[in-house]
Amino acid sequence: MRPKISIIIPTYKPSELFFECLSSISRQSYDNFELIIVLNGCNEPYYSKISVWISELNMVQKAIIVQTDKGGVSNARNIGLDLARGNYIAFIDDDDLITKRYIEELDSGIGDNTTLVVSNVELYPPSNGTQINYPPAKQYEIVKERGFKTLYSSRRLLNAPWMKLFPKSMIGSTRFDTHISLGEDALFCFTISKNVKHIYATSSSAKYLYRLRNGGNSWVNKSQAYLLFHMIYLIYRYTTIYLSSPLKYSFKLFINRIMATIKSFSTNILKKAL
Repeated sequence: MRPKISIIIPTYKPSELFFECLSSISRQSYDNFELIIVLNGCNEPYYSKISVWISELNMVQKAIIVQTDKGGVSNARNIGLDLARGNYIAFIDDDDLITKRYIEELDSGIGDNTTLVVSNVELYPPSNGTQINYPPAKQYEIVKERGFKTLYSSRRLLNAPWMKLFPKSMIGSTRFDTHISLGEDALFCFTISKNVKHIYATSSSAKYLYRLRNGGNSWVNKSQAYLLFHMIYLIYRYTTIYLSSPLKYSFKLFINRIMATIKSFSTNILKKAL
C-alpha cells in the first residue's frame, strides 16, 4: 500500500538520542506512513546500528535507510524528498521526539493542497522543570485560538520545516539550498510560502518536542567571513525568489526576512569583532 505520509529524518553519526526519536515514531497511533532515514556523511558502524534499532522497534516494513557520503542536513532532506512516495511530508530532526498522536493529529488537519498543518511544540527537556518561552509555541497558540490571518502574522511558524505537515504538491520542485548551513530552513519555508493560503493548528496534545542542543548556538565556531558570506547570500536569495513572483509572495514577509537576516548575522559578526 502506498503510504499517505512520508517522514524524513536526516542523521549524522546517530547516538542513543536517535533511538529515542525512532521509539517515539514507533509508538504512533497512526500507521499509514513511511520512514525515510538518510544517513549523511558517514557509513559504518552507523548504518548497521540503525538497522538493528529499526528491527528492534518492529519498523522494518516501514523504514527506508539511505546512505550518502555527502554530508549536510539539506542534502539529506533533499534526498528524502526525492524518494518520498507519500502525498504529505513531515520532517523530524534525529534527536527530537513526537507525542503518540502527533502524526494522527497532523493527518486530521489535512485540507486542500494550499493548507499547511502545524502542531504544538515544546522545548525538551524544559529548563529547571519549567517551559521556556519559545516563539513558535506562542505563534501556534495564537493561530489555534484566533485562526490564521496572514503569513506575516504567522511568520514565526515559517522558520523551520519540523512541527509541520506539508502537502507534497506545496513543496513541488523546491529543495533545501545546499550552499549554506545557516538560515537554510527559513529560506526553504519562504520559498514555498507562495503556495500557502491557510495554516491549520492541530490539537495541542500533538506536540513536537524540540530538544535543547548544547546551548543551541550554531553560530559559535563560525568565522566573520563565513557569517558575512551567508548574510549576503541569503539577502540575494530572498530577493531573487521574491522578484520571481512578486504578486504571489507576501511583501511584508519578504521584508521581514531581509531585516531578520541582517539583524541576526550582523549581531553575530559584531560579536566576533569584540
